[in-house]
Amino acid sequence: MRSAFFLTFLIISSCASSLDQLQVVRNTAPDWYEDRKQEIRGDSYPRIADVPVITAETRPGQGLAMSQAETLAAMETFRSDPRTAGPEETAAQMQAWVARNKVKVERQIPPAEFWTDAEIAALRARFDSL
Repeated sequence: MRSAFFLTFLIISSCASSLDQLQVVRNTAPDWYEDRKQEIRGDSYPRIADVPVITAETRPGQGLAMSQAETLAAMETFRSDPRTAGPEETAAQMQAWVARNKVKVERQIPPAEFWTDAEIAALRARFDSL
């Protein structure tokens, strides 16, 4: 009887611990978790009965969001921004810069220190003699 009581107490305490951990996980869940949970349950999808009926007055594309004057003003603002300027150099100037600097960089690379054929032959002879 004592072991049954102890076993019951152990199971209840482990369940309480698991529930506490589950609550901690729920409280520290990322922001997207709630949206994803609703998506899986299907709560965020509209019902087919709630789809509006399109009439002549509510048909999409009836008017423009901006007038022509507002659109031209927005384009002028965009064109006058210095960040929209094209490159200052031509492709030929860029290639010439690369050619000049490539030579400078290649001069800075130290020569490779490869073994000579005689050194390789001496090393092979040493291992062959073992």
